[in-house]
Amino acid sequence: MLVNFIIGPPASGKTSYLRALQLQENSNKILIIDDPTDFEKQIKPYLNQYDFIYIADPHLCIYSNLQNAIELIKNNSKSATFNFYLLNVPFYVLERNLLKRNQTNFRFISTQSLRYFYNNFQDLLNTFKNNKILYTEINTHAV
Repeated sequence: MLVNFIIGPPASGKTSYLRALQLQENSNKILIIDDPTDFEKQIKPYLNQYDFIYIADPHLCIYSNLQNAIELIKNNSKSATFNFYLLNVPFYVLERNLLKRNQTNFRFISTQSLRYFYNNFQDLLNTFKNNKILYTEINTHAV
């Protein structure tokens, strides 16, 4: 089973990326999980039922959270392997996207929270680079 983490700050395009992926993929071997809140209910029961799992969550921008997610999955599925897709979007684009989303959506996120996730994402990106962890960078924005 291949677990694909879609990692980026709020308003970076994670959900849009997953929606596009869902339209392309027409298979019951793929599970898409957007912003999970409960590992026991939303992820664990499905670990050995799918060939591919896509998980998107801004909390994965925090390296310790990502490590915890990997460990939880490994402890419940010995065959799990991992891919990392990083949505590295300039902060001003995130702010613009967030403003638009806050006006039309019930998922309100403050600029202060955005900055917190953005800074943690930059730290995560540096950790990946410094430790030579393989990842794919996804460009979901037009600058």
